[in-house]
Amino acid sequence: MKHLLLLCTLLSGFAFAGPYVTVINDFDLDKLDPSAIPSSFDDTQTDLRVGYGGKYGYIEYGQYGSGFDFDTGDSAEAGYKVNFGGFELKGKVEGYNVDEWDWGVETELRYNFW
Repeated sequence: MKHLLLLCTLLSGFAFAGPYVTVINDFDLDKLDPSAIPSSFDDTQTDLRVGYGGKYGYIEYGQYGSGFDFDTGDSAEAGYKVNFGGFELKGKVEGYNVDEWDWGVETELRYNFW
């Protein structure tokens, strides 16, 4: 019963959710060439995703590639965030697909003093 209650609590955060579009750009600073800007931007990885998020979590799906060419493969991410007391727990699962999916998990626990 407590697992059902936990599931309903997490899903209730999506009841007040909304759609969005996000662009995420990852760039390694060791590849920055100031004399080649903006062409050094082609060495970046950029994700273009549509998402749906709410109070406790979100889901995203889209494409990724180099620079603004979103032609390398699919990308997806799902995450959550909950607060209890002074603690904030958040995490995400993110994956990229060219021939098969490659997934990663990130979790963060933060304590806020005020």
